[in-house]
Parts: sequence; C-alpha cells; structure tokens
Amino acid sequence: MVADGIGRARHLAVRDNGDIYVAMRESSSGKCLAGLRDEDGDGIADLIHYFGDFGECGSVKIKGDYLYFSNLDTVYRAALGERGLPTIGPAEVVATGFGKNGPWHNYKIIAFDDSDNLYVNVGAPSNACQEQWRTPGSPGLRPCPHLSQHAGIWKFHAQRLGQLQEREGERYATGIRNAVALSWNPVAGSLYAIPHGRDLLHQLWPEHYSQDEAVELPAEEFFKLREGFNGGWPYTYYDPQKQARMQAPEYGGTGVKPPIDRGYDDPVMTFPAHWAPNDLVFYTDDEFPQAYYGGAFVAFVGGWNRAPQAQGGYKVAFVPFDVEGLPSAAASTFIDGFAGTTPIRGPDDARYRPTGLAQGPDGSLFVADSVQGRIWRITYTGKPGDNKPESRAGGKPTPAVSDGSALGQNAAADDYLTHCASCHMSGGGGVPNFSPALANSESVNGPPAPLIALVQQGRPASKYANAMPGFRGLGADTIARILTYVRGNFGNNAGPVSAEMITQAESTADDK
Repeated sequence: MVADGIGRARHLAVRDNGDIYVAMRESSSGKCLAGLRDEDGDGIADLIHYFGDFGECGSVKIKGDYLYFSNLDTVYRAALGERGLPTIGPAEVVATGFGKNGPWHNYKIIAFDDSDNLYVNVGAPSNACQEQWRTPGSPGLRPCPHLSQHAGIWKFHAQRLGQLQEREGERYATGIRNAVALSWNPVAGSLYAIPHGRDLLHQLWPEHYSQDEAVELPAEEFFKLREGFNGGWPYTYYDPQKQARMQAPEYGGTGVKPPIDRGYDDPVMTFPAHWAPNDLVFYTDDEFPQAYYGGAFVAFVGGWNRAPQAQGGYKVAFVPFDVEGLPSAAASTFIDGFAGTTPIRGPDDARYRPTGLAQGPDGSLFVADSVQGRIWRITYTGKPGDNKPESRAGGKPTPAVSDGSALGQNAAADDYLTHCASCHMSGGGGVPNFSPALANSESVNGPPAPLIALVQQGRPASKYANAMPGFRGLGADTIARILTYVRGNFGNNAGPVSAEMITQAESTADDK
C-alpha cells in the first residue's frame, strides 16, 4: 500500500523519478489532482500534495516533461516541476470544445501514440440514442445525432495548444459508447479500447430479452482500433454466446437479428457483461516474467446492473498478447478481493473498486481505488521463469464472488437493483436533472398512496428528463417489496407497504 484515504481516485501516472500523479473525482481539499512522493524509499508516500482547480479530473498521462490531464470538457498540460513537492506549473489548454454530455460519460480519457498524436475518448451522452431516454419501447434515433461529436475517439497533435474538437480534431474511430479504458500498445504499435457496453435490455425491451439474458448481454468488447474503425454503437451490440454482432432492439433487433448494415468492426476478445472496464495498460518492462511482456492489464471497476445475479468485475485481469498485437490466450484474474465482501449487490457494497493502472519506472504495477482512495504497488519477487506470482491487494484477498451466481438473499434489495437502480442509483442518490433522489425524500417518507400510484402508472418526463415508466406489470408482491425497501433505507424511515395496499390502489384506479 503506497497511500490510503487520498480521495476518490480515478486514473494515475508514474514519473521516471517515482512521483505518482492521480486524477481525482473528489478530494478533501476540493482539488482534482494529487501528487505523491516517497522520500525515504520505504514504498509509502511521505508527501501528498493536492492541486488543480479544474472540477473533476478523469485522466492523467505523462509525456516528455509534461503532465497531461483532463476534466469533463478540456485536455490540459503543465510542465513537471524539478524539485520540491510533486506539483506542476501553470496549465495550458491542449484540446477543448467537446460537446456537452449532460450527466453521463463526461470524462475525456486520453492516450498517446509514438508519433506525437493525442487521442481523446468522447463518451456518448446516452445509453442507446433513444428518442425518449431510457424509456421502455422508445425507438432509436437514426441517424444517431450523438455520433457527430460523441461516441468515438478523436485525434489531435500532442504538442499544439488551443485545439478545438470541431476544427483541429480528427475523428479516428466511431461507434464506441464510452472508452474509459484507452491505451496505446507500443509493442504492437496500435491503439486499443475497452468501452462500457450498453445497459437495460430487459428493462427497456422485455418482449425480446429475459432478465437473465440482460445480465449476460452485451459483452464488454476489447477493440484494436485503426483509423475509420466503427464499433457499431448504438445500432448494434455484441452477443458473447452467439459470438456475433446483433441488431440493437431500438433499431428493430429482437435478440436474434444480425445487423442491417455492414462495416462494423468486431472485438479481438470479449469480457462478461457489465464488469465496467475502467483502465488498460500494456506491460513493457522485464521486471515481471516474460509471459507478461506486451500483455494487457485491465481494471474492472465493477458494475451495478447484473441483478438479481451477483455483480461482476471488481478485479484486475491480465490478457497475454502475441507479436501481431492480438490476445494469445484467455484472460485470467491477476488481482481479486477488492470488493471485500460477497455477494456484491451494488457498487456501494464494495470496499474498494480498482479504477486506474500505471506501470512504474522499475516495472512495478500501480493500482488506484475510487472508494477509499488507496494506491497499491505490485512488485514481482519470485524467481526468474516463474509464471504465476501471487498478487495481493492489501493482504491476502477475500475469496472472489462466483461470476453469475444467484444472490438468493434479500429479495427486496434484489428487486430494487433490478428495476430501480438504473435511474435512481444503487444508493438512492438519483441523477441531478434526470432522476430524482430517493434518499431522505419527503415524498418517499410521506403517505404511501401517491407513491403507489406513481409506481403503478408512471410519469412523463417533466421536471426530470427521464420518464418514469409504469410498473404495474410487476405485480403487487414485488411492488410492495420495493416500496417497503425504499421507505426503510437510504435515510428514509417510513412504514411498510403491503401487497393488499397495492391491490386496493390498482382496483381503485380501474374503477376510475
């Protein structure tokens, strides 16, 4: 453990002198960058210095004598200091003018190639480009307007300042929902991405997808990018069971129809659905055994939408690569036990969530956590030729959850995660301007009748951009469990709701 409690860390970078720079979602100081230094060589950061009034920072890289970093709409660079605290000089704007995304997928993730090119991920501002966002049965927009400025990778010159997306930016790849894991592989000489796949196939299209099918769809896709690459979002998704690309239901798909259009690129490999790949780094040192050279480490921050089955991810995986820049074997778990408990019902249950990866100058691997703000450093101490070094995240890890196993506990919490968490979040916090918070809510704590009517009948988009679909079809028992759960959790302290109350409200509505 290099550091602990530094704030909600995301990506990180390590300088050749050992200084660590962390992009922060939140820190106690309100700054979005942290610089860490180990002064006495014991492996633990003695100096931790916060800086940068840039809101929330999501990505950070070191290139030459500069630290490049990004917030929600701009890529900056600043000269690295020579002495003193691990800080930086005045920031300069490298690329900006990116389209606004609303509350989703805003972090501008960056990567560099070997030829002074900067690549910037611009995430899509929606799940599937529907006419009415996250509304059951709503068709998709064609052409999808998000593809003009979002859902792809844009290319810039790394050394030029003041570049605008619409002027100097070149769209390098498209059809990529949100590639938080983006990295250049210097061994293969190619750019790679592992985007977050779409959600809510069962909730939005129950006539085509069962709840169990939506847990396993779509795959998280590992892309080898090239200029002109098209990952198929939002018109398609990748089915790992069929090992084929399918037409998305918003565009006429039914779960078995291949794409109407051609020209979409397939992944070089896939991972289980909803694991949420959050960072990617290719190993280029000889400190680890030879089998690791040129391979990929992938951090899975862990998902929220595999209910009622156990949530997946919350680990770092390793994928060996061949000389052609393609995976040479299946992925294996490199570090597990971050979550600290099993089963995981949602992200709020996890003790740690791995969000960032970086290779150190000595060939060690650094991992950042977004829950408690911990940084780990993994070194190899085995004998040359060993292939399976034991890696640990803060001591011997807790046994991992079995991927795909049923939770089988607390049916009310499972029902909430399955039907409600996609809009109101697993902790009940909602999404500003899009979905109301249920935590400490006056309406939730008030009389149950209006709440029952809302869940049964739904509500069109008005104050909040997301429409509330009616859930009458869930049945009285399920609705009662969900409302009782919500009224007794998230800081709420209201009485239970019975199935008889639901049935009575339904009968009264029918009489009207």
